[in-house]
Amino acid sequence: MVAEQLFEFIDRADFPDGVIQLLHGSADTVNALVEHDDIVGASFVGSTPVAKAVCERGATHGKRVQAQGGAKNHIIITESAGLNFAAHNALIRVLMWR
Repeated sequence: MVAEQLFEFIDRADFPDGVIQLLHGSADTVNALVEHDDIVGASFVGSTPVAKAVCERGATHGKRVQAQGGAKNHIIITESAGLNFAAHNALIRVLMWR
């Protein structure tokens, strides 16, 4: 849900169509993306085994890949937030999960 909220903000920023997109899908979707000639790069968030597979498949096809394996929680900090406060609380939450 966080990614979808982030993309609502991106839509408001009025990026040109096709510059950045959010897709949900299975291995077939990922493979089609990283193998497509018009796709330059991909970003993935999910399980570590799938992140490794995405990186390997992307590298095989010469794509730039950002894969966050084992990632569970995104943090969006808006410009109205106190950066020090937000960073401190984000770090506290990370340390709590260790």
